[in-house]
Amino acid sequence: MRTRIRIAWVAVTLVATTLGPARGTADTVIPPVSAATLAPSTNSLLRGTVAELLSVYVPRDVKDLQTQLQNAREFQIAATSQINTARALAAEADGRATIMKEEIETTKAKRSAAKKAKDKPAMDALDATSQRQENEREYLENLRDAMMAEADRVETEQAAMAARVKSLELETLVSSKNEELRGPLANSQSATQYQTLLRNLLDAQRDTADKFRLAAEKDKRVTERRIAQLKALSKLGN
Repeated sequence: MRTRIRIAWVAVTLVATTLGPARGTADTVIPPVSAATLAPSTNSLLRGTVAELLSVYVPRDVKDLQTQLQNAREFQIAATSQINTARALAAEADGRATIMKEEIETTKAKRSAAKKAKDKPAMDALDATSQRQENEREYLENLRDAMMAEADRVETEQAAMAARVKSLELETLVSSKNEELRGPLANSQSATQYQTLLRNLLDAQRDTADKFRLAAEKDKRVTERRIAQLKALSKLGN
């Protein structure tokens, strides 16, 4: 009899424990959260690989890309004319500087003759002429160097613009592929092709930046040459 009572009591206790949480009593004991629940997900790409791939590049307006591409191509054509003009001016300045050197030598010879003749007024006049000629020679040489530096800068910038054209052409393709990859027909092959195009674009953009950095350095050199040219020019008015 006691055994039956003990078994019945255990059964009632188990039923009460099982039904307790369902009734929501104050005495309900909430089981602890398991370690598996607390463990972070091993996959951080919550949006998926393709979605993350699309986040690498945000497409720009196609019209803006086409405008930039047209401007870059036009600059390449105009740059050729600039280079030729700068080189022609440099050659002209170099020729004038050569002639001036010859005139300076002639003036020195005349000055030497005036010195032998002890012709003081002639010596003074020839000294003034020699100084003016030296100033003109200095200016012409600075003009030549500035024009040569300008031609070199524009040539470097033209190469940088060619790199930009390539970059913009690739970006146009990437932008089109980006839209395709968002469509319902996209597959793993589309993603692979897009990733390859995107890498080529990034390489082209890096190459463009390097070339424009070099052009900027040469632009500084041109400025320094022009400052020297301006200083030489100021002497001609003295």
